[in-house]
Amino acid sequence: MSVVIEHRQPVIFSDFDGTITERDVIQMIMEAFAPPVWKDIVAQILDARTLSIKDGVTQLFDLLPGSLHDDIVAFVKENVRFRPGFPEFLTFCQAKGIPFNVVSGGVDFFIEPVLAPYRDRLTLYCNRARMTPERIELSFPYGATDCEPCNQCACCKIGILDRYSPETHYRIGIGDSITDLGMSRRADWTFARSRLIDYTAEAGIPTTPFETFYDIQAALEAKLTEVPLGSPRS
Repeated sequence: MSVVIEHRQPVIFSDFDGTITERDVIQMIMEAFAPPVWKDIVAQILDARTLSIKDGVTQLFDLLPGSLHDDIVAFVKENVRFRPGFPEFLTFCQAKGIPFNVVSGGVDFFIEPVLAPYRDRLTLYCNRARMTPERIELSFPYGATDCEPCNQCACCKIGILDRYSPETHYRIGIGDSITDLGMSRRADWTFARSRLIDYTAEAGIPTTPFETFYDIQAALEAKLTEVPLGSPRS
């Protein structure tokens, strides 16, 4: 059997920081390793919204020397916790043949160690880091220069979502913050928590609130339709 929603193949696009994880991992790293000015940078990104995501993430990691790499990796492996239901939801998606994409404005050097046990069940899109003793230098392989809403995201989630045609795929976004607002505008169905609920309400975008991946799985199960493999979807 295969599953469809509205005659289309469902596909998941999930944020990482504060969505897959219980807390925002970038903020956890800054709390543990960065000077206090990091809080002002975050406020400019999330509250005042006067600093682009790309510039903000760059400024945050400019606060840290690359010599901290091993300490940061050890820290995230010890302290980061998954949002309840995440491993079970990955198993559910795999069983139903639903692709699970992680789309993150975070950085590979701390995301990869956290997701390592589940890398065979998901595809990861995120920013990358090159370490020098003095710096953590970021690069943005999934940034965009022609994205109509903003052109300012470090990782353009809209661009990744648009790799899947809305004619054949039912695109489901999962997120918690400003980095997920653009994706919410484009997705067929958005699950939102925390600040994203307010951002989408302000923009007039309908969303489904959630707190755990159990919530998402229950809502998704109620909407899925099973069809025989190879049968037409329209």
